[in-house]
Amino acid sequence: CTVLPPSPTNPQINMPKTFAAPVDRLAEAPSFSTFISKARCRPFVLPGFLRDWPALTDHPWRSLEYLRKVAGPGRVVPIEVGSDYRSDDWTQKMMDMDEFLDTLSKFAHGNADGSPILYLAQHSIFMQFPALRNDIIVPDYLYASLPPPDNYPQYAPPRNEDQLVMNAWLGPAGTVSPAHTVGSKDEYDVLVY
Repeated sequence: CTVLPPSPTNPQINMPKTFAAPVDRLAEAPSFSTFISKARCRPFVLPGFLRDWPALTDHPWRSLEYLRKVAGPGRVVPIEVGSDYRSDDWTQKMMDMDEFLDTLSKFAHGNADGSPILYLAQHSIFMQFPALRNDIIVPDYLYASLPPPDNYPQYAPPRNEDQLVMNAWLGPAGTVSPAHTVGSKDEYDVLVY
């Protein structure tokens, strides 16, 4: 199931044209039992759900200096080039983390030179930079052990201790990642922060 927080500057969630059903905006987080019984693979939005995370407060990921400090010098990360991987001009490359953060800074100030959008996507950032793991709070929903969805009966959770795969997407405004749902694009249930 997908939980999408709205941007503080844009409270509307623009779903892809291929998503037929409206996405519910919940006034408050459902209880664990309600989530298990009613929310299975039905996308919903929880406005403000992440508001108290350290990634937004004490260790803000919007601070490129904080990310530089955590990463340290000489670290290389996989970067996607182009705003949407479905585009013909999209590609990938390995890049120095400092160089990538410099690019994010440039985009924050307008990107007047028209450089392609770069973003870090689907990367096990918490394995590479373990200190960042302390900046997020994993919702209890991820430990629900839900039954397989009807359209994907062979579903099985990740085979690690937590039964979780945690990746990160870091990029500027204008970056696109289509909706993720188990059985269609993704191998596992997806919670998008």
